[in-house]
Amino acid sequence: MQPINSDEQRPSVDTFLLSCGVIGAIAFGLINFSLSAVNTDYIIGRQPIGDLELLPDGWIQSFDFILFGLFSWAFAIGLRKELNTGFGSTLIPLTQELVALGLILAGIFARDPMHKIGSIVMFTFMTTSCFIFAWRFKGDPRWKGWYAYSLFTGLLMIVFLSLFVHARANHGYAGLFERFAMITRGIWLFCFAVKTAGGARLAQEIAKRP
Repeated sequence: MQPINSDEQRPSVDTFLLSCGVIGAIAFGLINFSLSAVNTDYIIGRQPIGDLELLPDGWIQSFDFILFGLFSWAFAIGLRKELNTGFGSTLIPLTQELVALGLILAGIFARDPMHKIGSIVMFTFMTTSCFIFAWRFKGDPRWKGWYAYSLFTGLLMIVFLSLFVHARANHGYAGLFERFAMITRGIWLFCFAVKTAGGARLAQEIAKRP
């Protein structure tokens, strides 16, 4: 695939695909928070999101995981169309496809060990992608500040997920830290969607002739 002119307008369908990450994240949050609110037996601060699948109406949360996975897959398709060459052109979409796979597995399998495997895949590649994105943004004047922001997002997710694992093992506030990690990534996705909707490109530019 050849580099593109940065002034070339992106097709609207491609911009929509690049927004699917945050659309899925918002839908996921709205559904699981609503389900948490109506189930008095569920303690939102202490129990992980996946525990919602074990409730009598747990199919809603299973659907929520799968829906987020499908939106994440659409996001990956948008990234494959946008990224032509250079660092991360293969790895970045691949990480999002693996995030999607993890989410779908977590939705299909409510119980361990497959649910845990899906969750590990999902969170591993959600976090990893932040650092790959950061390296892609490095030195690109169109994405000034995004190298540091993406690094910060990835590191903050590691902190929250580490606290989640510790809290899960010690009957602490696992649900709180898991949601903090998801919200951290969701904010990054929102900012990314806003920037790409404004016309920012990830594709490498055509070298300008003298």
